[in-house]
Amino acid sequence: MAEPWRSLAAQAVAIRERFDRFASTVEPGPLARGLADVQRLIGDCVAECESVTALAADLASVAAAVDATSIRVRAAAARADALAHPGDRDLESLAAALAAEMASSDRLHALVASLDRNLHRLVAQLNDAVNQAVALAFGSTRYADLRSLVEQLEALREAFADSAAQVE
Repeated sequence: MAEPWRSLAAQAVAIRERFDRFASTVEPGPLARGLADVQRLIGDCVAECESVTALAADLASVAAAVDATSIRVRAAAARADALAHPGDRDLESLAAALAAEMASSDRLHALVASLDRNLHRLVAQLNDAVNQAVALAFGSTRYADLRSLVEQLEALREAFADSAAQVE
């Protein structure tokens, strides 16, 4: 897996490991049971993150192999040739094909950039959720607070899964 995707997956794993270390210090009881749900969902989020980052790395590799600059140059030249020779269907067809290739290249690169922003946001949200869980455990934990955090983590897991669907 290529950078930056590898580092995003590593960040998510480090977040999970930090929470796992914390959760292992909690005495058995209601809090430990509540944190077990949180721990399971954090693990699910990390697994989704690893899956998405692997797909994103593959997509980024494909996008990197597309020479957008060359496509733009060829498309501009074909468009100029088609304008210089009106009615030449071969030149018009070539210009249209290269324009379509340029548009699909732009979409591919935009998708990679969007995934990058989305995954950075989701990893930050995961870190925030872990911080909230630790703060709850050290504060006066209420079941409603833990339940809310579990719901937040489930939504985050779904957001990671939605990111995977964006790539597939």
